[in-house]
Amino acid sequence: MTLALGVWITSDEYSNWKQMRTMKALLSKYPRKYFESISIGHEALFREDIDENRLISYIEEAKSYVQSLGFTNLPVGTSETSGEITPALFRTCDFIGVSTQPFFSGIHVKDAAQWALDYLQQTVIPLRNKENAECDIIISEIGWPYQGGSFLNAWAGSEEVQTFLDIWICKLESSNQAWYYHEAFNEPWKTVFDDGENRWESHWGFFDSDRQMKKGIVMPSCNATLNTI
Repeated sequence: MTLALGVWITSDEYSNWKQMRTMKALLSKYPRKYFESISIGHEALFREDIDENRLISYIEEAKSYVQSLGFTNLPVGTSETSGEITPALFRTCDFIGVSTQPFFSGIHVKDAAQWALDYLQQTVIPLRNKENAECDIIISEIGWPYQGGSFLNAWAGSEEVQTFLDIWICKLESSNQAWYYHEAFNEPWKTVFDDGENRWESHWGFFDSDRQMKKGIVMPSCNATLNTI
C-alpha cells in the first residue's frame, strides 16, 4: 500500500507553511516506498485561495525538497478543476489531477462515465503539448452521491451509485487512465453545504461515516456487467 500525500493549500500563509513543514517531516521520516505521489493543493485556484504563481512556488519548493532527499522518481503535482489548469501548471508539475464530477453538470448517471472521459479529452488534454508531454493527467476526483436530491438529470441515490460504479469501473478496467474515487467515507461535517432539498455533500462516501459498506453497493463483475449495459 502506498500513500498519495496531499498538502492542503489555502489563503492562510501560516497554515500553508505548517502543511509544507509536515510534508517534509513525513518524507524525511519514512522510506520512499511508502509514497505514491505528492499533491500540492486541491482546487486552491478554483476557490481563489491563492494565485497561480504562488501555487507554482509551493510545487517547486516540494519538488526541490524531494530531490534533496534523493527521491528523484517521486512525482509532485496538484489537483484542480479543468478551468484552472494552464500550460504553466503543466510545465511545473509531474502530474495534473483533474476534479471531474458529472453529477454537478447534471448528467444522467448512465451517460456520466463517457461524459467524464470526453470532458478530459476536450478540456484538459489539449493543454498538454510536446514541451510538457511527460506530465501525467489523472482524474483526482470522480464519484456519485448516495442520497440527497437531484441536479438537472443527475439523481443522487443508491441505485445510481451502483450504476455509476458498474459503468465507470468496467469502462476503465483495461485503460491506463489513473483515477481516484470520491470518496471513501461520508463526511458528516459537509452538511454545512446543505441547501434546501440539495443535501448530497455529506453522502459521497463509498462507506458511511462509521466505515461500513453502504447498503446496496457491490463491486461490479465487469464481464457480466458489460454484457448488460
